Amino acid sequence: MSETVNLEYIIGGVAFVVLTAVIFWLFTLSSRVRQLTEKVNQNSKSGQEQQEVIFSEINALRKECQSLQSQIKQAYSGIEQKDKSTQSLLNQLQNNQQQQLELITELNNKVLLLEQDNEPNRLYSRAKKMVELGADIDEIVMECELSRAEAELLLAMQRQSKSKSA
Repeated sequence: MSETVNLEYIIGGVAFVVLTAVIFWLFTLSSRVRQLTEKVNQNSKSGQEQQEVIFSEINALRKECQSLQSQIKQAYSGIEQKDKSTQSLLNQLQNNQQQQLELITELNNKVLLLEQDNEPNRLYSRAKKMVELGADIDEIVMECELSRAEAELLLAMQRQSKSKSA
């Protein structure tokens, strides 16, 4: 997401620099046109040839201005397209992030369910450990929340296991 934000800043910065340069250049051209116009007015008495040269320079400058305006419009159009593309990427990233958050929530819920499903196994493991440590049936029933028959079965299995290993 930070890459798209950085890209927007870069595009905006480039556009700002280009537009600033264009405005400065237009200002310079405008100044030159003004100077030439003043020169024409001053030299109107000096001859027709000088006026034609100056007018041709003015026309050339006008054509340059028109060309530059066209380039500015194209640059602006390109910036708009990149902005739309960046916005689209940002929307996709936000959608992906939302989907990932939903998936994480779903997985957390499944883990909780699995942990809850394994609760009886923990009680049996604890009861088995208590049997190995020599606890009696009443202790096992109270501590592990097992029925008396389950506790007796665990004790019998422990005795059988000891007799096989001995």
